[in-house]
Amino acid sequence: MACLKLGSRPGTFRREGNDWYCTTGLRSDLLVKFGEASFHLHKFPLVSKSGLFETLISEKIKEGEQVSLLELHDFPFGIEIFELCAKFCYSFKFELNASNVIPLCCASENLKMNEEISEGNLRSQTHKFLHNSVLKSWRGSIQALQSCNNCMKAANNLHILEHCVKSVSEKCLSTQQELVNQHFSWNGIQIMHTGSMKIGVDIGPSNSGIDWWYVDVATLPLPLFVEVISQLETLGMDQEIITGSMNYYAMRSIPGLNRREFITEPNNPLLAKQEQRTLVEEIEKILPFQKGTSSCKLLFGLLKCAKLLKASNATMYNLERRIGTQLDEANLEDLLIPNFSNSAKDETMYDVDCVHRILRHFLTMDKMINVGVQSEGNNEDVQLLESNRGVQLAVSDVNSDAVIRVSYLVDAYLAEVASDSNLKSETFSSFAAAIPEYARVTCDMLYSAIDIYLKAHPWLTDPVRESLWRLVDCQKLSPEACTHAVQNSRLPLRTIIQVLFFEQLQLHRLVTDYLLISDENPDHVHQQPGLELRLNRDLESMWTRVVELEKECGVLHRDIERLECGSSHRGVRLGAGFGSCRKRDDVVGSTRAWS
Repeated sequence: MACLKLGSRPGTFRREGNDWYCTTGLRSDLLVKFGEASFHLHKFPLVSKSGLFETLISEKIKEGEQVSLLELHDFPFGIEIFELCAKFCYSFKFELNASNVIPLCCASENLKMNEEISEGNLRSQTHKFLHNSVLKSWRGSIQALQSCNNCMKAANNLHILEHCVKSVSEKCLSTQQELVNQHFSWNGIQIMHTGSMKIGVDIGPSNSGIDWWYVDVATLPLPLFVEVISQLETLGMDQEIITGSMNYYAMRSIPGLNRREFITEPNNPLLAKQEQRTLVEEIEKILPFQKGTSSCKLLFGLLKCAKLLKASNATMYNLERRIGTQLDEANLEDLLIPNFSNSAKDETMYDVDCVHRILRHFLTMDKMINVGVQSEGNNEDVQLLESNRGVQLAVSDVNSDAVIRVSYLVDAYLAEVASDSNLKSETFSSFAAAIPEYARVTCDMLYSAIDIYLKAHPWLTDPVRESLWRLVDCQKLSPEACTHAVQNSRLPLRTIIQVLFFEQLQLHRLVTDYLLISDENPDHVHQQPGLELRLNRDLESMWTRVVELEKECGVLHRDIERLECGSSHRGVRLGAGFGSCRKRDDVVGSTRAWS
């Protein structure tokens, strides 16, 4: 690391509690206090280098006061920096480096240690070292920028922060191998040369390429990181690369954001809860709104952290809206958001209302896109103007395949949360009904979810049960689901009749289609050995099933007649009349029973 040795005399300050004593052996004639620190110094060395001390002492002398105590009320750079300034006044030896040069630049301005007071003063020494040495290298630029965190306001006023940010940003755009090598050697990576190839082990995102700077920039405090990102956007860096650095920064800085990929470092202490909340809110603000720029898993991780840390409503709303633009990329694990509410009215295990809002964002976006496509007569992407953020949300074309994928995901989610006894039927029903009819290719998973829900909520009234079963389109049930449905005592009689009717209709169509094919192409059947025998067996099986269904329908009709005549009470179990069916109270064992 580049450094500059200043001073010519050996010497230091001895600390005793909150007091610092000069080791020159001469008795102190001036006590300088700021905060809780007290420095026992001498007037002459301070006056010879600092215009501020010269002014303060002169004013007191003019007023006829005995100058033995000075209090600094505006020195925000800390005890260590003041000690280095005092060493410079005494010409004591110390090193100027990338970590202390900017605080010393700011302190020299504060204490007026400029060329007008003394040639080669601290101000000129620090500025020269900063621009001629520190900002020339990647490592020095990063360390100098990190040091700005404790003197942000002063560094900004002196335009030093601007120079540091510009230096780091310009180097991020560079693909020079020298800069990449500086990054590797700094992080302790051994690079071996094998001919023209280099083999290394990197602790960052990649060993080379456009994202080599992610690791180092992620060590910056959030305000400085935001400054760098803003400068990179101004310089025209590709948005995808910038977003990648944001994602990396988020995973590194927020504990538990992604447990499988969370990056831990020995010198990366966990932040306090308030700092974590602020970090989540700030990262949400700087993430771009374009679909696909941030992974769905990252956005869900940020949302879960935001809820746990009780971030602002605006933060959670914007995260839900971002996720809604790419809900088709999520999986079931992503949707399982724990419920962090303390309300007695909402004691569900998972935050179902949050996922429902995300679904509405997705469906609203899909509806607006479909309207836009119809009005324009083309398949161009639609941009939704986000007036509250002053940005445009670029939305990719949401086709029917995406909606179908979301319908499978929603039904699987409903099956997962259905066993929660605190889940209200209105919430469950409205969530299931939100999916458009065309999006559900099959209702097997929805059937399973409702069956699980009714088993976990045996106290529901008959009208509520019937309203839930009406969500299932019997024509979209697989044969396996139909077989389970006709034996399911939790189904209303009307639903069972519908299942039997549609199953019989489906079998009738299959038989009819087979007979038409046999009549039109009899030679095709005879040309294939064994095909006719197999088809005949299938036909016999179909007819057998048709006969069974007709018998079951007959039993159902008799049950209906008995109910109409009042010979049966309201509590009769609807599956009791199936003589040919084995009674089964258990629900489908898995949400993937027919997948």
